[in-house]
Amino acid sequence: MPASQADVENFRLQIQRRLIESGDWEKLMATFMTKLNESGWVDEMMQKGKNAAQDMEHPRFEAVRDALSHKAHKDIPLQIRRETLQSLKQYLEKQFD
Repeated sequence: MPASQADVENFRLQIQRRLIESGDWEKLMATFMTKLNESGWVDEMMQKGKNAAQDMEHPRFEAVRDALSHKAHKDIPLQIRRETLQSLKQYLEKQFD
């Protein structure tokens, strides 16, 4: 029987809690952000944010964030995405061995 959406969400929250409690979440995020920064993604998103804000009559953080959110996720370099997912996979394998 397939897992319900509630089961999946509950499992995700448990994993996230374990990551945070162990300190591994901060390590993963630091590595992820370093890679994004080194790839130029952070600078690119900052420039896109500035451009989006300039195009708005009354720019607000939420509006700029909403305008960039989908594009920002989509523009994460594939190699960084793969490496991060591999790190998460390794973490999960250690947890459930």
